Amino acid sequence: MSSKFCRLLRFILHPFSALPSLSTFSSIVVLAETLLPSASADHVAPASSSSTQVKDSDECQAPPDPFIFSKGLIGNLRETLTKCKLDVHIAGSLLKDEQDGRKFGEAKYRELQDQFEALNQHYFNLEASNIELAVQNEATKILLEDIQGWGNG
Repeated sequence: MSSKFCRLLRFILHPFSALPSLSTFSSIVVLAETLLPSASADHVAPASSSSTQVKDSDECQAPPDPFIFSKGLIGNLRETLTKCKLDVHIAGSLLKDEQDGRKFGEAKYRELQDQFEALNQHYFNLEASNIELAVQNEATKILLEDIQGWGNG
């Protein structure tokens, strides 16, 4: 049963094998020791200190009680899953807020664009009126000169 448990544990923890601190089973057992402080130190691999390194061996050192060890791992996985659910919920809320903000921004942009078009049209109307007034002013000056010329002549 011990070798079956070790194979199962290796299979479950295979995604973590890329992590340098979890590359060997003995490192995983050290991790288990930190997760399950009640486990006795003589049944698990010793923790690595600054002067000694954890051996890179493929031998399986069974934890004191596979049920307690598995229960501890399941508890940690549940806690991680709960944190992930919370993170997903927060991310969903942030995404909704960002989408609402984008909709508001787009509506404000369309409103300002319409206002710009209206002001631009008003500018063109004023410029056309200004040209008409300049033409009328010139015509009035010419008419005034003609009237003054008739009165003097």
